[in-house]
Amino acid sequence: MMQQITNYNDIDLLLVLASGDTVESWIIYAQTKSPLKIAARITAVINSQLYPYLQTGQLMGLLNGYLGAAEYEKLIGEFAEGSVGLNIATWVHTLIVGLVIIGNIVFFIQRRRLSSEV
Repeated sequence: MMQQITNYNDIDLLLVLASGDTVESWIIYAQTKSPLKIAARITAVINSQLYPYLQTGQLMGLLNGYLGAAEYEKLIGEFAEGSVGLNIATWVHTLIVGLVIIGNIVFFIQRRRLSSEV
């Protein structure tokens, strides 16, 4: 597959699948040597640090986390793991928010009981 590739000018599009800062490394290393087009599929955690590269045109595309996967699945008309993962993540985040609210309610009830006993 790579026999005809001799340098970055032979690559039409570099797709980086990453969960860390490797996208930035490709931008810094490869784009300084050639006008390489780079797109990335990343986890949502590093999404915000890559938006400047997208806005300046150093990244030509960015597909981030479950949301990006679900949007892509909707675009091509096939629902798969991205949509399922997004639904699960939504329920888990809702559960976490609910537990935080319950924890705060319990905390204030206990604090009120302790202050009334003194």
